[in-house]
Amino acid sequence: MTDDTRPHTAAPATEGVWTVRGTQVTAERAAGGLRVCARAGAEGLSRIVLRWRHNTPEGARILGDAWERGYGDLQWRTLQPNRALPWYVLITSASGGTTTGWGVRTRAGALCSWTVDEDGITL
Repeated sequence: MTDDTRPHTAAPATEGVWTVRGTQVTAERAAGGLRVCARAGAEGLSRIVLRWRHNTPEGARILGDAWERGYGDLQWRTLQPNRALPWYVLITSASGGTTTGWGVRTRAGALCSWTVDEDGITL
């Protein structure tokens, strides 16, 4: 999204590089994860959305953080696709046998949250 908050779909420029309206986003594998960098164009940049295909198991429980800090309200919950999950998300199967985790390591000036639905995970 540019500063006017209109969403624009980026087009792949080369391997790991996407551009839209003067903005460039790069993604490259790095030790321990994926490094994502952005350079805003003249229209500014307010949000980047990344999407991973992930089969969320039926009956899964989801654990996420709080924006400021938890006040005894953090808990495993059922799937709620509109729930913003700041910084990290853990997904466990209904049987409790498998848990996957997704998180971010940011610099100052960045706010990140996840959402989880039946078909994938969005950052």
